[in-house]
Formats: sequence, structure tokens, C-alpha cells
Amino acid sequence: MNARKSLAVSALIATTVALSGCAAAGLQVASLDGVGTCDSVPVTLSVEQNDAGDQVEINYNGPTDVSFLAYQGVYSDSSFWGSLETESFIFNYPLDDDTSPFDYAINALDIQPDPWTVTSTGPSTMSVVFDGSVNSLVDSFQYNAAESGEELAMFDKLLPVTIAVFCEADVPSILVPDVTLDEDGAIDGFEVEIAQGLFPNFMYADAPTVTRQTAMNHGVRGRMVLPTEIIDALPEVVGDVQVSASLAFLGDSAPYGPVTEDQPFSLTDAELGDIWLLTLEATFVSDGSSPSFEITDSGSLADPMSFEFTGDTEPDDGYYLMMMMISDGGDTPEHFKIASSVAYYSSERGLTLSGLDEPIDLENLAATGGDPNVIIWAVLGGLVVLAAVVLRPKRRKAQAESTIDPSARKE
Repeated sequence: MNARKSLAVSALIATTVALSGCAAAGLQVASLDGVGTCDSVPVTLSVEQNDAGDQVEINYNGPTDVSFLAYQGVYSDSSFWGSLETESFIFNYPLDDDTSPFDYAINALDIQPDPWTVTSTGPSTMSVVFDGSVNSLVDSFQYNAAESGEELAMFDKLLPVTIAVFCEADVPSILVPDVTLDEDGAIDGFEVEIAQGLFPNFMYADAPTVTRQTAMNHGVRGRMVLPTEIIDALPEVVGDVQVSASLAFLGDSAPYGPVTEDQPFSLTDAELGDIWLLTLEATFVSDGSSPSFEITDSGSLADPMSFEFTGDTEPDDGYYLMMMMISDGGDTPEHFKIASSVAYYSSERGLTLSGLDEPIDLENLAATGGDPNVIIWAVLGGLVVLAAVVLRPKRRKAQAESTIDPSARKE
């Protein structure tokens, strides 16, 4: 990859991270777990993605007179361990150029063309299935390149998306420039019935392996090899790869137990949306004292790559949430994967990585500089970055009370 292209990919990583942190508003969701009703008729919605995060299956069952919507934002059935004021929030969306305002974009999904399949299940009910690539789904979003340019179309395929059902037919794609927020920080008067999260190019994988690790000033340096699952999920190893990482300190207590006031989250069986928000909160609300995880000498994803875990001062001993964005050198979405894990740092015994819900064996850590443990790194992807917002929906309002008129929205 030439220097110009390498800089472009680095800028993409940086801009994706920054774009996530612009701002967000809550979006009211009436019923949880993808199960609800529209006019007393049951509706269900599920969203499943493959381990590589690049294929998605959406299944809906319910009445025909509804709208299928998508927006760039995060969803959690648990309302993020019950700590926020809504189960979903939506990012605002930059338009045209850097000086334009940030609107909230809600996209109406056209369920007629392939790979959507619509089957009648009754006089006024239907089954709807999407089975295809994340790229093709996001490419269908009308507010994408038409309103915001090809660069933002790229970001859409890396940032979380929420799929939702609205209990009203023919709601268009909309850009809402001036929303009114209620006291909970949610968009006032606009509510979807059910929703589920989609996390493009988030990756599940086996553990990378650290091949050596040595103490250095304020941290450790070492070498590690990515798991074959990540390498195989990318189109090809084209050289001059980009691997970017971010760390958020979680504390010195193991983050695997039940939720308490002192520890308002648990990584055990956590939803992907919960992990995503936890990373954003810890990264952006931190005081900037978290150490860095720098990866260098990554000419090929298949080769060992050097890393340094360091801070301006000695890093705190304890647990960190680490997110990585990995590119094989290409600059389109299929060349990117996003992965995360838990890191445990000990000033005496160095850095150990673990799966998000697999407690680290602190009794058997290798000493820094000795042969390191084979790292258990069950990767669950996450983009890094955004402050936690306090948002829970009020209970369902009547659609007639909506203060946003769909017909007045810009398509």
C-alpha cells in the first residue's frame, strides 16, 4: 500500500472512532426482546449475524401495515444493565460537509426486492425475511451516499445499526434536524414498537497468541499473532495492514460477577450492545489516564506483530476493555473487522488477555519476560467510543401524540 493509501486508512479508523462520539439521543422502544404488538396484533423481530459480522438474517412476523426502519445507533434488551433511561439511542448524522448541522437519520427499509422475502401468513399478517450481506443492507439506506457522500456510507458499515418496527405504514426515510428531547433525553413523540441491534463487521474468533512479553518503562512490550479466524475472514492479506486499539480501565475487581452499585455491569453473557456502550462510556468518560495499546510492524496479518502497552505513568493494575479495528490493507468495509477482549495488567507479571465472559486465572499468570500464557481471547467485536447518555423511554405513548410529522420530514 502506498503512503497516501495508508494514511487514508488510518484516517478512516480515526474518523470512525470520532464519528461515534458526536452525540446521541434516546429513541423510545415500547416493547423489549423483539416481541410486542401493533393494534393488538403480535409482532416479533429477530436480527442474527454470522461470526464474521458480514452476513445478517432479519426475521419479522406480524401485521402488514407497519414500517421497517433502520438507524445508526445501539440497542440493548437489558437497557444496558438497567443503567440507562432507554434501551436504544441514535447517533446524529453529519450532512454534506464539516460545517453542516448534524441530523438524526432514520431510514425506511424497502422489503420488496431480493434478498428480502415477504410471505403472506393471513389476511393482514406476513412473514418477512432478509438473508444477505451487511453491505447490501446498508447500501440500501436512502440517506447514505445520496445525502452524505461515500465516506459516510463506509462508516455505516462499521458502526452499530438498529433495526426497528414502527406501528404505522409508509413512514419515509427521514432526516430530523431539530428534535425535542423529553426529560429522559429521548426524542419526544417518536417511538418504535420493537427493535434489535446489528453490529456490522463485529467478529467472534479464537484467541490470538502472545509469543513473548518483556517489561519496559511504564508497561510491557511483546509480540502477538492474530487468530486464523480473523485472517481468514478478511478477503486477502495485502500487506501494510492497519491495526488500531483502544483501552478503557474497568477497575481492579473481576468484571464477571453480578451487577452491584459498586460495579454496575457484568461481562458474563453480556449483550453486544451492552459491551459496546461500556467501551464507549469508559473510553470517553475517562480522565485520559488510560494506557495505550500500540501495534506496530504489522506488514501482514499472518505474521507476528509488535505491541506496546504503556502509559505516561505506570498503568494501574487491573482489568481493561480492549477494542481493536483490524484492516488487511484494503479501504472498503469488507477489509475491516472489529474485535474486543478483556486485558488484565499486572506490573509484576505483565499483560494477559481473556474472553469477555471468561475469568482470568490470576493465580497462574506468567512473570513478565518469561514464556507468556497462551491467551484465551474469544473476540466479541466492538467499536470504541461515545459517552454514556442517560436515557430510558417512558412507557408507550399513543401514536397520535407524535410531535414529529412523517410527512414533513426530509426524504
